[in-house]
Amino acid sequence: MTWNCFSFINEKLYIFKTPNDVNMKIQLSFRQGFFLITMRSFFYAFILFIFFTSCEKEKENNEFENFTVLTDYSYINSYTSSSIKLLLSTAAIQYPEMGQLVTGTKYDIDIYSLEYKTSYKNSEITGSGLLCVPNAEGEFPLLSFQNGTNTKHANAPTENPGDTLYLLLELLSGNGYIIFIPDYIGFGTSADVLHPYYQRETNNAAIIDMLNAGKEFLTLSNIQANTNNDLFVMGYSQGGWATLSVLDEIENNINTNFNVVAASCGAGAYNLRATSDYILSQETFPGPLYLPYYIESHRRYGSISEPLQTYFKEPYASRIPGLFDGLHSNSEVNAQLSETVDELVTDDLLNNLNTGAGFLSLRNELIASSVEAWSTSTFLRFYHGTADLNVPPSESQNIYDDFKAASSSHVEIFQLPSLTHETALIPWGIKSFIWFNGLK
Repeated sequence: MTWNCFSFINEKLYIFKTPNDVNMKIQLSFRQGFFLITMRSFFYAFILFIFFTSCEKEKENNEFENFTVLTDYSYINSYTSSSIKLLLSTAAIQYPEMGQLVTGTKYDIDIYSLEYKTSYKNSEITGSGLLCVPNAEGEFPLLSFQNGTNTKHANAPTENPGDTLYLLLELLSGNGYIIFIPDYIGFGTSADVLHPYYQRETNNAAIIDMLNAGKEFLTLSNIQANTNNDLFVMGYSQGGWATLSVLDEIENNINTNFNVVAASCGAGAYNLRATSDYILSQETFPGPLYLPYYIESHRRYGSISEPLQTYFKEPYASRIPGLFDGLHSNSEVNAQLSETVDELVTDDLLNNLNTGAGFLSLRNELIASSVEAWSTSTFLRFYHGTADLNVPPSESQNIYDDFKAASSSHVEIFQLPSLTHETALIPWGIKSFIWFNGLK
């Protein structure tokens, strides 16, 4: 065990040996917003965590021979309930509602990375993700979190478990959840392929297969916790869409023994045709990577065949393949594109997406990627910041209206006043966990 305090900040590893090294305020960045805390408070909380962190746990021999999905796992870290409370209390300084989750913390937790069998283009591939388990006997509900848009391999959950967002999620396992954070295909163990951005089949498989791998993991003799098969699902931005997509798959398309209790979808683009129309109708758009990411990833997946020059002007068309090499962050990709829409996309795409014969494959793919409402029995909530310029709030309002029209009785929508796509992330997450705690 080491006695130095360490943390990942802006994708770099910092090691602190004394409080004087961190007598300052800094901004801890993460992909979908900014979480500002006093670093001195965080440091003292983290020191307490280090003192009570357990050491490396031994992997058992011959554990995988009876498994059908799980192929490997690695122990990452442990947190005591007291260190969790102290760390979450620093977040509660900025987000007072977090105090309810501090109070709800009852368990020590262990963090693992899992590797498991899943599918990509009808072939087996190895997926990965983080698993957070209460270190206690008893049956706990499962919770799967789907993260938002990411283009950088180093920002995947298993590559950067100390990221502020992932850290907060890991700690909330202490509220009594077995938490899954899938990498998605294209990250972690499957980083050799480009992530199929907003591709439903691979998205659903990566999530469901990881849940099944996690259930196998829980049968290991050195794991005290088990599950009652209750399942909560949640995600923000791309993760909001991913959550609704996998909920549809579990409820309507496959047989599972998961009892989905509730789903929380934050600021997702559920109708990709409508979202594309919104983007193309703007003079400027603050997230220019979205449409290139979607088209290039679906070209490599094989569902779109037209060259990039059909959709994007130069120099961007030639630049796009190299931007999605897994080495560039969202902000770095955006910086190499143009926020001025008619500078980025071709005039033909701008004027003829909905009618042009040359865009039929793109239209069909956008429809296939969208999630339509159905009559659900799951408790389902949609959240959206009213000042969101990346994903229009109408996306959440429209899908909510469609669910109500489909006679879904347990569906609600909540606006987050004056919050943007970035600033709504943490408040949405806190509200979701408080709601889930009330349903457990």
